[in-house]
Amino acid sequence: MVKRTLALLLTVMMIFSTMSFVASADATITGTIGSAEVTVGSTDEILIPITLTGSYGSHDFFVTYDKDKLDYVGYVNGKATFVEGDIVEVTDGEVELATMTAVTASNEAIVTLKFKLAAGAVAGDKIVLSYREDASAYQCFFDSNWNAIEGVSIVSGWVKVKGGTTPTPPPTPETYTVTFKNFDGSVLETDTDVVKGTMPSYNGATPVKPEDAANTYTFTGWDPALAEVTTDATYTAKFDAVPKTFTVTFKNFDGSVLETDTGVAYGATPSYDGATPVKPEDDTNTYTFTGWDPALTEVTTDATYTAKFDASAKPVVPGPGDDEEQEEPDTTAPIYGTIGTAEVDAGSTDEILIPITLTGSYGSHDFFVTYDKDKL
Repeated sequence: MVKRTLALLLTVMMIFSTMSFVASADATITGTIGSAEVTVGSTDEILIPITLTGSYGSHDFFVTYDKDKLDYVGYVNGKATFVEGDIVEVTDGEVELATMTAVTASNEAIVTLKFKLAAGAVAGDKIVLSYREDASAYQCFFDSNWNAIEGVSIVSGWVKVKGGTTPTPPPTPETYTVTFKNFDGSVLETDTDVVKGTMPSYNGATPVKPEDAANTYTFTGWDPALAEVTTDATYTAKFDAVPKTFTVTFKNFDGSVLETDTGVAYGATPSYDGATPVKPEDDTNTYTFTGWDPALTEVTTDATYTAKFDASAKPVVPGPGDDEEQEEPDTTAPIYGTIGTAEVDAGSTDEILIPITLTGSYGSHDFFVTYDKDKL
C-alpha cells in the first residue's frame, strides 16, 4: 500500500511539477456508507455498501472503523474500476478504496465492504464507519483534469449490535493418549489429544520383530484389538512365528544321493524313508548297514548324512590240494601278537607304518585286519 501511494504521489507530482494544485468547486459528490444491525455473537458477514452520486476521474479514500469491534474480511465490487488490479486494502482500523477511476454514479453502490463482529463487540454497541479524505496527500476525489473535487459529502454508516442469546460454546471434548508399542515394549508412536469415541490410528512404519534361529516373524495386528477411545490406551504389536525350514540329504558310502528332504522344520529330527542302503561285497568282506555318519540330530541348518557299514570277513575256502600241503596246526601252542599303533598330525600326507608282531609257532595263517576306510 505504501509503495502504491508513493508511486501515485510521484506520478501526480511529475504531472503537476509545473503547475499549482487546483480545486474543482463545480462538481459535487454525495454518498452514503451503509449501515447494518447484527445480533451479538453472530458470525455472519456484515455487508456495508458504499453508494455514490456524481462523477469523478479517480479517487483514493479511506473508511475508518473500530478494529476492536469489527474485523474486515473482504469486499464485493460494484461499479468501481481499480487501476492495475488494485484492491481494497486494510491498515490499522481503516479500509482503503485504492485508486478507482472514471465513474459516473447515480446513487449506485461502487463497492460493498464485508465485516464480521470482533471479540470486543457487545450488545448495545453502535460502531461508526466514517469517510476520511486528505487532499494534501492525494487521498480524495479528482476530476478528469486531476483537480481535487470540493464539496464531497459522504454520510457515515454504522453497525448496531443487538442483544441476544450468546451462543453456548460447544463442550470441550474429552481426549486421551494412545500409545503403540513393539513386542519388546519399545514405543513406536504416541498419539495425544485423541477424542473420546474415535478410533485410534497407527501412522508409523510397520512393526518388525527380528528373526531368531528357529523362526521369522510377520506382523498381524495389535493386542488388544483397536477399539473406540474411552480412556488412555496402550496397544502392543502382535506377530505370527513362521518356522524356518532346511534341507536334509542322505547319501550312500560312495556319495550317491539316496534321499533329499526339503522343508524340514527347525528342531525336527530328520527321518530317512528310503530303502536300506547297500554296499556291495568285495573279495574279502560283506557289508552291513549300521546307521548314519554323523548321527541323526535335531535340524538347525541344512545337513548331509552318509550311510555307515560294518565289514564282515568272508570265510576262507581251501583250494584243491591244500589238504596235502597244509600242516595240521598245533592248537595247543598259544600265539600272541600285536597290531602296532601310531600318532600322526591331522592333514599329514606321510605314510603311517603299523607293524604286526607275533609270538608262537604256526604252520600257516590267513587273517584280516579291519579299519575305517573313510579315515585310513
